[in-house]
Amino acid sequence: GFSADWQVLDLNRNYPQTWVENVAKKTVYASEFGVNLFSPVDIYTQTTRAVKYMIMFIGLTFL
Repeated sequence: GFSADWQVLDLNRNYPQTWVENVAKKTVYASEFGVNLFSPVDIYTQTTRAVKYMIMFIGLTFL
């Protein structure tokens, strides 16, 4: 897991700091953003790594 922290100034957005009147949904939705996360290690790399550690573990056991 991880954590993230950021700050957004009221000058950087299209809607006010306080809600004085109804703000159009379009304005609020236009200010949203997202993050795409990717897995840097696929299942084949994980399997290869596990097999190498298994061989090392068994080899060190009998030394």
